Amino acid sequence: MLQRQARPADPGAVSLSFLDLANPDDLSSAARSFLAELSEMLRHYQPQHLAAERSSVEAKSGELTVHLAHAADARFDIVVYSDPGNLSVWVGDAHHDFTPDDRRPWTAVAVDFIAEVLRGDVRVEAAFRADEIVSTRLWVHDEDTDQLVSLGYVGFLSPARFKLWQRRRVERYTVPNWDILR
Repeated sequence: MLQRQARPADPGAVSLSFLDLANPDDLSSAARSFLAELSEMLRHYQPQHLAAERSSVEAKSGELTVHLAHAADARFDIVVYSDPGNLSVWVGDAHHDFTPDDRRPWTAVAVDFIAEVLRGDVRVEAAFRADEIVSTRLWVHDEDTDQLVSLGYVGFLSPARFKLWQRRRVERYTVPNWDILR
């Protein structure tokens, strides 16, 4: 298992040293491509709300886990899980899955989604019963139409889903801008 934690950042600069794996050859080509594209995007954006000392990259048996920690609120951390044929990006209570298709490299689409999160263009809706999450929805802001576009709905099969006598609570929030430098 390869794991790299960040070194403390220099004052005023965002340290991205946690992205440098000792041996990236242990990863699939898709995971290596994703990590390279993510590194390039983060170096370009320099998100000031990235807590590099709590962020990490872990590679194990061809799978990749990336944790981008938000400096002020752990609820807005971004966590990526990848195996050779799938990549899931979690933000807040919700996630979006990316799989290979013929239109665009799926790793690039996933990095674009993370960039939208960093820009503050992602909205989350999470539904709860008895303090257990039962469903989520994600939206992104479409700059061309200035409207929200749904990325889909995910329902969780949990015991709370069937507790219909419990009040359903819905939380809606926009993931805040990570104070990026463009």
